[in-house]
Amino acid sequence: MAGLLELSTELLLMIASFLSQEDLLNISLTSKDLRTRTELELLREYTNIQLYGRSCKPLLRRLIEKPEVRRHVHRLDLKNWSTLVEINPLFGTHEEPALSTEDYDCFTEAARVAGLISSVLPFDPHSDLVKRSNDLCPEEWNNEKIPGWYDYLYEPDCHFENVHFVSKFCELLQAGIEDPLFMLMLTLLPNVQDLTLRGGPHGGQHLHLLPLIVPDHRFSSLRTLSVAATDGELEWPFYALNHLIHGRNLQNLYCYMSSEWDREDGDWDEGWVQRPPPVPLLPKSLNLTRLMLQYSAFSATGIKTLLHACRSLTWFHYSVGGKRVGPENFNCSELFEALLPLQTSLETLELDMETEWDYDDYYDYLPSLAEFSSLRTLKLGMELERPHSDEELLDLSWPRGPGSVRTKSCNRLCNLLPSSLRELKFQGSEIDYDCLSQIEEMAALKADRFPVLEKITMVLLDVEYEEWASSYREEKPKSFRLCKNAGVDLRIIDFTSSIERTFFEAWFPGGAWQEVRFKDGMYVKSIERSRGRRMMLADPLSEQELGGITVNDDSQWESETDSDSEPDSPSPMGNVSVIVDS
Repeated sequence: MAGLLELSTELLLMIASFLSQEDLLNISLTSKDLRTRTELELLREYTNIQLYGRSCKPLLRRLIEKPEVRRHVHRLDLKNWSTLVEINPLFGTHEEPALSTEDYDCFTEAARVAGLISSVLPFDPHSDLVKRSNDLCPEEWNNEKIPGWYDYLYEPDCHFENVHFVSKFCELLQAGIEDPLFMLMLTLLPNVQDLTLRGGPHGGQHLHLLPLIVPDHRFSSLRTLSVAATDGELEWPFYALNHLIHGRNLQNLYCYMSSEWDREDGDWDEGWVQRPPPVPLLPKSLNLTRLMLQYSAFSATGIKTLLHACRSLTWFHYSVGGKRVGPENFNCSELFEALLPLQTSLETLELDMETEWDYDDYYDYLPSLAEFSSLRTLKLGMELERPHSDEELLDLSWPRGPGSVRTKSCNRLCNLLPSSLRELKFQGSEIDYDCLSQIEEMAALKADRFPVLEKITMVLLDVEYEEWASSYREEKPKSFRLCKNAGVDLRIIDFTSSIERTFFEAWFPGGAWQEVRFKDGMYVKSIERSRGRRMMLADPLSEQELGGITVNDDSQWESETDSDSEPDSPSPMGNVSVIVDS
């Protein structure tokens, strides 16, 4: 210990940069001097992911008290915080908030100095927002919607849309809503490079403050943005991310269940509404290189606008979410048109237009990708495979719709794919023997047409895999031999062997997540497993505060302590962290 204390602060911080957050927390317990000198590394990332879990107030107080530490926070992983919807009268009456005058003065003054608000409303210990909401509650709860409940909730004589941001911020803060606190956090931190938002505002995303804030730093340090639903309802509308995706250095955008539309009043039974973004997406206005839209819904115009806004996109993943995410979706032909400006830059295309497709029209099929000169990896569902009759060979580019007639020679795989291709993967419920014939053609033409092709994978869905694969190997050994001789790895696998979880799907695998906890006198990273689905989104450790954790009822939890364990997915989750209070 004495040796460590003799090191310079710069060298200590360099050593600390290689340590996990729980190790840094444990070091902070051994020496007040070490704790002070390594605090900047401890602050590099902040994780607060459990709904109704610990408060973000201690972190905000630290950032306000010590402005010099703000620039050292580089990563945020945040929960679905409470918004105006929290006091929806449909949910019954609400108690007066327990916000102190000191907290209100502290946070509003910090917001004013940071330019988030221009003035401060006087503090009122009795929230008018809560009172007006309670006045709308029926005498007997009947679970019936209250249309327009928020229209005049902020001010009795001013419609919601016309209320000034200052009033919204201050009144929500007085009402004990987390929304203004997290907006203040995002405003105070100019160097956040990796931001993860778990779950959108429940019911009525347009009631959120996020689309309204434009910090002075304009998210210019942001490199990676990950936003996702935590269940089938807590999703983010794409327009709410508008100011974030315009960050000049944003390169990676990962969205799960994000739609071009918003739910009208957050009601699944009502229609969808399309809200204009605060800042229009202009051609070549975004610096994105990687874009994932998983289980999403976009119109043909919407996806075209988004992709045309990308200057040099190299990696694109899209899968359809169906009507639970949005009222319509573009088809493959419309996607092809949207991708045309990226012909020379796109290196990876991963597409699933079939699995969750439940719209009335067809998802269509992709035209030729032969002109995509940089495309190296292509992973598809049935978007290249066409239906066939007994009179014609299986044609992986069989045309659909008027004006899409081609000759059979143009429809073969070898004429549809670019010479730059390194890996091809496609899946289907039934793949005809002619598929292998076309793959044989690709292998035979490898030297001239596909010089860098290395791997072809066929994934089978809804079939007796073992029987089918055995028959292929017995009846078509030529295909495997030709591919092997050509230096192409040909694989036929079943769906269960091909699952590649995205990090979104690994966030709560099996109802488990990682959390740093204080146990037996030290901090450990444990895998928390809830005993009920409800617990996946709610953290009973409501008493958790910085510098220690108290547990009221440990019987609700099953912990597997593993200080060296890694996340289930190599995703933007990273390590979890707790900021220690003074």
